[in-house]
Amino acid sequence: MKKAFAIVIAASLLLLCLAGCKVSGNTTINSTESSGDGYWRMTYESFDGNMERWISLSGADEYTFSVDIVTDSGSLALSVTNSEGETMYSGIQSGAFSFMADEEGDYVISFEADKHSGSFSIEWE
Repeated sequence: MKKAFAIVIAASLLLLCLAGCKVSGNTTINSTESSGDGYWRMTYESFDGNMERWISLSGADEYTFSVDIVTDSGSLALSVTNSEGETMYSGIQSGAFSFMADEEGDYVISFEADKHSGSFSIEWE
């Protein structure tokens, strides 16, 4: 009986410890996010960490991305990589950029925030 009780207590403590872990790799406060075919937008009071979206692009096509970053405080960096981890774009400012998708496949849009307050919007076609 004592052994069963000890196991229940140990399991409960483990669950409490795991509940405080950041599984997603980011923390956001008061955030609103929307995404769909060709866009991803988010506004927040605070964003810290990394957030990613996978998109599928057709091969041998040029894609144009329009980025709008609003910074009240902190910093926010954007990168786009292909499925092999090759960086297609990296930047920290609003504007537009294009690249040729060499092959059909998945690409990763990633935002890395350091105590950023504000918003981002990215659209592609």
